[in-house]
Amino acid sequence: MLRDHCRWAQELAARSVTVNAVAPGPIAWPESGFLADAAVQAEILRRTPLQRIGGVDDIAQAVYFLL
Repeated sequence: MLRDHCRWAQELAARSVTVNAVAPGPIAWPESGFLADAAVQAEILRRTPLQRIGGVDDIAQAVYFLL
């Protein structure tokens, strides 16, 4: 997905078009059952730079900012 956005940004830059993308890391939402496993959650946190799992509000705020 990010590769496509980079390509679009390069192609559309000549037309003064800005391409934005939201590519979140791990997100906690009701259907994300994988977070119920403590070992999986610990491994995700270990690999996540901010050491936290995001929420749907994090994504909504980023999209709102871009609008």
